[in-house]
Amino acid sequence: MPQNNMSDRADARTAQAVLSEANHAHGTRFQLNHRFDDGVQSGAWLLTDNSGRRAVLKWSPARAWARQIEHAAEGVAKIRAVGYPTPAWLAVGTSTDGFGY
Repeated sequence: MPQNNMSDRADARTAQAVLSEANHAHGTRFQLNHRFDDGVQSGAWLLTDNSGRRAVLKWSPARAWARQIEHAAEGVAKIRAVGYPTPAWLAVGTSTDGFGY
């Protein structure tokens, strides 16, 4: 099996674990749909729920970023409040394995 295929599978397993914890912590029921091809860190995953609602999961494999991600949520909320056109963050947190999302 090619190396990138193995890391793609590992990435999908970790993304699923992070999403499961986020769903539990925030009372959501999103499912991984597919990984976007572009992006940095671990990339971004399209999520859907049973009602058809869509969202994006972004998480960082760098555990040291978890705290910064949580602090960034406050900044995103502030700039949105004054009209900056960026999507709202539905949830933010850190998985038990230390991955920020």
